[in-house]
Amino acid sequence: MEDLKIGLLDYVKQYLTERVYSTQESRDPLMEVCKNYILFAKNEPTLFSAIYMDLEFEAVQLHDFAYDKVTEIIANDEEIRSESSINDYLDRLWPAIHGVAMLVAQGKIVYNNEEEVSRKVSDIIHASKETQY
Repeated sequence: MEDLKIGLLDYVKQYLTERVYSTQESRDPLMEVCKNYILFAKNEPTLFSAIYMDLEFEAVQLHDFAYDKVTEIIANDEEIRSESSINDYLDRLWPAIHGVAMLVAQGKIVYNNEEEVSRKVSDIIHASKETQY
């Protein structure tokens, strides 16, 4: 049973890497990943909920995985230079992005199109950057 859980966890990480965290062609990788994360919650609410809200599904490992992927992107931002600045910024940014995604998955927030999601993500990123590093 443990091998099955490990295999499933690896599969989910690969799926998320391809669908959410892929930024090869993006001019703004942070914007792209945050938007993809919310769109994943919108388009796959059951899977999103199973991954991030089900205690049986190693949600902690997947939260850490998401956090690490976003940290990698932020670390490439020239405005944010030190590790403590990266962590401070991520501590402001990620709870807002994840919170919106959770509410979208639950149907509490409804976005009609990708442009609305992009505007919300842009607002969150801008507000998260307002504090000096």
